[in-house]
Amino acid sequence: MTQLRNFIDGRWMTPSGKDSWRVVDPATTEVLAVGHVSSVADVAEAVAAAKAALTGWAVLTHGERAVLLHTLADRLAADGHTICSLETANAGKPIAGFRDDE
Repeated sequence: MTQLRNFIDGRWMTPSGKDSWRVVDPATTEVLAVGHVSSVADVAEAVAAAKAALTGWAVLTHGERAVLLHTLADRLAADGHTICSLETANAGKPIAGFRDDE
């Protein structure tokens, strides 16, 4: 079973909140993943990391930012089939709907 985690400051972290939630495939009722609710401390850490990262991002030129964003888009596109499959299981929508519309 997939355990959902937060990505903070370049590393994956398990949220420290006590409560948890499940992602359920609506077609099969299979539990696809389990996540924990982020605590106030988790959110504070994420905000601090984002503020620290902003300093480096702010000094980049528009062209440098564009290269990074295009690289991200290319990586998402390369994993498009996986992303569509996961979202299909999550929402129960036909894969063509995600692939072609979203």
